[in-house]
Amino acid sequence: MRVVLRADASAAAGSGHVMRSLALAEALRVAGHRPHLASVNLPDPFRARASSLGVPVVDLDAGTDPQGVAAIAHDAGWVVLDGYDFDARHVMAARDAGARTLVVDDHAAWAAYHSNVVVNTNVGATRAAYAGRVHGARLLVGPRFGLLRSEFARFADWSRAIPAVAATCLVTFGGTDPARATERVVAALAGLPIRVVALVGPANPRADEIGRAGADEVVRDPPDVPELMASADLVATAASSTTLELAFMQVPMLAAVTADNQAPIAPALAAAGIAVDLGPIGTLEPARLRSEVERLAADAGRRARMAESGRRLVDGRGALRVVRAMEVAGVRLRPAAMGDADRLLAWANDVATRAASFSTAPITRPEHLAWMARTLADPDRHLHFIAEDGEPVGQVRFRRESADEAVISVAVAPGARGRGYAPAIIDAGGQAAFDRWPVLRIRAEIRGDNAASRAAFAEAGFGAMQKMVEPDGAVAMWIDRIGEGEGQ
Repeated sequence: MRVVLRADASAAAGSGHVMRSLALAEALRVAGHRPHLASVNLPDPFRARASSLGVPVVDLDAGTDPQGVAAIAHDAGWVVLDGYDFDARHVMAARDAGARTLVVDDHAAWAAYHSNVVVNTNVGATRAAYAGRVHGARLLVGPRFGLLRSEFARFADWSRAIPAVAATCLVTFGGTDPARATERVVAALAGLPIRVVALVGPANPRADEIGRAGADEVVRDPPDVPELMASADLVATAASSTTLELAFMQVPMLAAVTADNQAPIAPALAAAGIAVDLGPIGTLEPARLRSEVERLAADAGRRARMAESGRRLVDGRGALRVVRAMEVAGVRLRPAAMGDADRLLAWANDVATRAASFSTAPITRPEHLAWMARTLADPDRHLHFIAEDGEPVGQVRFRRESADEAVISVAVAPGARGRGYAPAIIDAGGQAAFDRWPVLRIRAEIRGDNAASRAAFAEAGFGAMQKMVEPDGAVAMWIDRIGEGEGQ
């Protein structure tokens, strides 16, 4: 796929949009695709980073008008939009030019999302916030889709050591920090018995002023950001996308709001147990900041819990999940019909399917036809869909067990296995079931030795619930309409 990622970086807009676009570009390249970054007046440090990753930069003269998006979409398989100046007009312009679209979203504020995929990686984000406005888009919601750069991968199995008293506080407020929060925080912490290290982004011109404000060390655009995060015992930061990197690196956080879109994120970080909510940076009193830092620095138990919660929320595989969703974005569901019976029987009696089932005996055609007729005739108890991506690639069905709970069953066609369809089918089916029924939970029951199925459900947002009765060794996994796979 040729993918054009449309994002800008500037002193006003910050660098987050471009940095997470480049993180997605890295994952696309690893998967064999061809990403390009399209930007207006891209600052040299970001241009150099794109070049180092092998990502060509498309220089745009125009700003964020829909016609400009249409121009970059005409020979692209996908257009990815990441920025607060984009809206539904830009999505439609890209689609009219023949491209599929992915929107990286932070606020769920559009009246309608007509894109193929919507990604909201924020802690506290929910599918419910998009109810009735996605029009068939696949929703990838929550920090497990965090777009982390590949340089973090080597810390996948790393575990943070927690000292009795924190010795180092990292201060980082993004690549540009237009609110000058770094200086404010560094000045407030001056004189505390803790080493203050300020991380200054490549487009921040105020490194000298930050040093004079009282930082023990100012690090400008370091070559190894994850190592710097690993060396810090706690961090003062903005409630931005950087918090996903910090959560992955298990850094206990104090998070301040430096832009309007961060207002709901800071309390969500606190509710998730990974940060202290400092509130708006403009009203943050120095005395309160000092007190919060001193309290957290002295509380090793709390820092250990924050570190553990951070890694549970962000496992570093989010960019890969987004790429896989793009690769199977053509999956659509249609209601099953009796005309599908023979195809479904062939899928069900496939050797691998029977081996992974609780009952391994082959299914006869008469019993299959009778079961199919009962299933389709019982709309209050069953939903049954065929998943298609130009051709039938699988099935998903649901059995409502109570007013609150339904059980899901999924099968990928033998010829479509290994192509990443299972999470997309599970995700689309779950959305359909929640839309059709007022159930609060969907449960999957999986053989304990079926690692592939468990991984597919986990990628689709299902969490492990409990081990069931031996000898089957089954594992139940579930997703909630409210919790939506996170922290149920």
